[in-house]
Amino acid sequence: MAEITIKKGGVIISASRSDLMEVNETADGVVFSFKGGLQINYMDTFMPAVNKQIIKNTADSFGNKKLIFNLDNQKNPAMVDAT
Repeated sequence: MAEITIKKGGVIISASRSDLMEVNETADGVVFSFKGGLQINYMDTFMPAVNKQIIKNTADSFGNKKLIFNLDNQKNPAMVDAT
């Protein structure tokens, strides 16, 4: 089953991939919106715009794949897990 994992420090949030509705860039970070009205607003005023775009494009492009968003990794903030 495809799932999404969001990592930041010691916090790890996992959910079914089908529950993720959208990811949006904001002026100060990114917002992950899930079914049922849950939103995770990650605020980082120093996050490069390219990282925001990578996170959003990965969420938009890989609909039924296992995704890992590591918000601590500036070089590779989004990955598609092949396992």
